[in-house]
Order: sequence, then C-alpha cells, then structure tokens
Amino acid sequence: MGLSHRMKGNVCIVDVEDYSIGNDAVKISSYVSMVLEKISPSAILMNLEKIESMDSAGISYIIISFNKAKQKQVELVLCQLTQTVSEAFRFTGFDKLVPIFETEADALSFFQSEE
Repeated sequence: MGLSHRMKGNVCIVDVEDYSIGNDAVKISSYVSMVLEKISPSAILMNLEKIESMDSAGISYIIISFNKAKQKQVELVLCQLTQTVSEAFRFTGFDKLVPIFETEADALSFFQSEE
C-alpha cells in the first residue's frame, strides 16, 4: 500500500494507492494520525482515485480517521472515489457522514469557501 501527502496551503492531501485488505486498513488510520500530529493541517483531503475497491475494514478505518480528525477540529473529506468505492460508501450509508467530492479541485474549493 502506498500513502503519501502533499500540502496545498494548510490542507493536507493524502494520496492512497494500492489498497488491498487487512493491514492496509490500519495503515490508513495510522497515517492520518501521523499527519494530524506532525503537520497539524486545518483540513485533510483523502484522494482515493487509485483505489479500485475497498472492503468494510477500509471504510471503517476511514471513518475512524474522520473521527480522529474531528476530535482535533480538523475536517476530513474524500475525493475522486471510483464507482465501486463510491457504491460501497453509499451502501453503508457512510457517504452521509463523510463529505465526498468528485474532484480534488472541488474539495479544495470547498475548503476555500469555508474560510
């Protein structure tokens, strides 16, 4: 699994690549925790464009990450979900909890409009 991040202003964009199952789910949450502690962004944008599918463990750990960010008063949103991943979020109802954007630009515009 590949995880990396880059900054756009005070928004940390986390790129997730090559998700499979099991330990990868925990890595997502651990990585977000590291970003929250070491970088202290105002917001986190998780880009999932390279993820073809995600199991319930992956979705659960994204929700855990969302809640960790919320506790630190940092907004976490998702963008560029593939159709399969988007359907999984809709099926579980988590699309109503975590904001999801079609593109990275849409998500960044959302953060700019909140300032």
